Amino acid sequence: MTWTSIYMMGFDVWSDGKHRDQYLEQCRSSTKYKRGKWYVLNTKDNEIESSLITYQLASGTFGIGSIATPPEFRHQGFATQLVQEILSILTIEGAKVVYLFSDIKPEFYERHGFIRLPERFQNHKDSLCMAWGTPIEELTQQPSFAPPAYF
Repeated sequence: MTWTSIYMMGFDVWSDGKHRDQYLEQCRSSTKYKRGKWYVLNTKDNEIESSLITYQLASGTFGIGSIATPPEFRHQGFATQLVQEILSILTIEGAKVVYLFSDIKPEFYERHGFIRLPERFQNHKDSLCMAWGTPIEELTQQPSFAPPAYF
């Protein structure tokens, strides 16, 4: 496993037209990536099937990001397996709410119990903020509630 192979899983989606080397340099120097905790699902031959990063945002509050699967392993359930395992780990670590920003059809995450935040809390036009854990109504009715910044 190399960092390059982890970063390249999202190249087709997140490169924004950058050349491969520019994209990799952006990933390697990302302070966001450095402060998160990476999880990787591997085959028996140590090939990466899927990966993601988690962030502790506050006590009991986490974020999941950069969920990616190499093209040759997509649509085989590896991201589903990894997301389910990570939600179990985060629950053990005290997660009350887990956020993510969906760049794909949100139905994928809804199958895992994520709920779309109401429209008034959506701050990014290309990514839908979703939450898992604490019921949305309870979460958004707290006087101090604000969705996380794009982590």
